[in-house]
Amino acid sequence: MSQLEDFLSTIITVTNMEDDDFEQIQKEKVQLLSEYKSDIDELYEAAEALRKRAIEEWPELLRAHIAEDVWTEEWHTRDDYGKYGCIFRDGWYRATDDLAPTLDHNDTRGGRGIRLHFVHLIRKQQSFADGELTYVLRCPGSGDVRDEFNRLYNSRKWQDKLEPLLADRGISNKGNQRDYTKKTYDVDQSQLPESYFETLAVAFEEHLPVAMVIDEILEEAIQNNKQNPL
Repeated sequence: MSQLEDFLSTIITVTNMEDDDFEQIQKEKVQLLSEYKSDIDELYEAAEALRKRAIEEWPELLRAHIAEDVWTEEWHTRDDYGKYGCIFRDGWYRATDDLAPTLDHNDTRGGRGIRLHFVHLIRKQQSFADGELTYVLRCPGSGDVRDEFNRLYNSRKWQDKLEPLLADRGISNKGNQRDYTKKTYDVDQSQLPESYFETLAVAFEEHLPVAMVIDEILEEAIQNNKQNPL
């Protein structure tokens, strides 16, 4: 900690030098990087060790930060949660043969099946090391129902409902058939790993009103497909 404090103090001093000392500033920054590289690498390694441990336990760590009346039985995490970081509602995974609700993502592959979920990108190192948490509404794969969901999502009818919700929460409205919404949150690096899951709980709760509208869009897409199968 003492070395890092010295490093920070020196960086501030160097950065505040006059513009006409530009070349000298750059040289000193490079020298500082070389001098403190092992300490910086050690800190990133510590963050990565925390991420690797948390990635296997994130559903429990998330629920520990969410009230029971908020995380209800209708919400699920995928069984291979350590790999993808998926959160989805009842009915957001539909089996490929009859569009029946399922919790097994393997049932959704091919044909008319559909997978719709929120993902937080914990599998990427920057989730911890860079102090960021990215929360995305994603619909991977392909199929008739997915195509119909995409059409409805981007229709004026549903955009009129979604746009105010997303704008009020600073959520990007992507609508590009794979990633539909996206928001990146700052994470307090000094309090990892708890701060990551506190932030994830905030993201989950902030997106609940959006999820209600998404639920309606998906149901309409499924009904349309059942009435007019391609």
